[in-house]
Amino acid sequence: MTNEHKQVFAPGSAECGALLKWWRSLDERRGDRATLRRCRNSTEVTFNPAFHKLRRSIGFQDAKPWESEALAVVAGVASHIKEYNGRRKFAEQMGANIAGSDRKIVSELRFRRLLTTHSREELYVPLVRTIGLLGKRANVCDVAYSIYYWGDWVRKRWAYDYYGGLVDEGTDVAETQGSGESQQTLLDGKI
Repeated sequence: MTNEHKQVFAPGSAECGALLKWWRSLDERRGDRATLRRCRNSTEVTFNPAFHKLRRSIGFQDAKPWESEALAVVAGVASHIKEYNGRRKFAEQMGANIAGSDRKIVSELRFRRLLTTHSREELYVPLVRTIGLLGKRANVCDVAYSIYYWGDWVRKRWAYDYYGGLVDEGTDVAETQGSGESQQTLLDGKI
């Protein structure tokens, strides 16, 4: 199976649609959800028939080992999501403020620890905990996309999304594109 030319789990993709259908079916198959939620890692997820239903529905029967491992992490983490929040990207949700507070739902320290995670397997437990902090509401496909493509590119995208709320939305783009000196000052963090 080759997925090099398409974006697996991108919004509107066949994989995203199949994942959402499978995830919604867990509400009817509560035993499968409960079994998946008790898994502590991707290996335990692979022992669950619900994972293999997802594998077949997405067309991963002949997947490469890393794709199967990524899908196992996706299935395990997704089983902890109770409510779909497709309005925002996952890292935007983490970076949102707690209602009535200037504190973020996921602290900067916790977020930065997530960014230092190297493997998908290492992401498993911290992502489950993060889902809990978000009230078990998350963008299922964005979580899956992030797990599947985990690496420097996703880390950077998460940083842009998490810290994106720090930009003053009233600032005119022209104000930040002045002389080379002001651009360098922006880059140096002096503004």
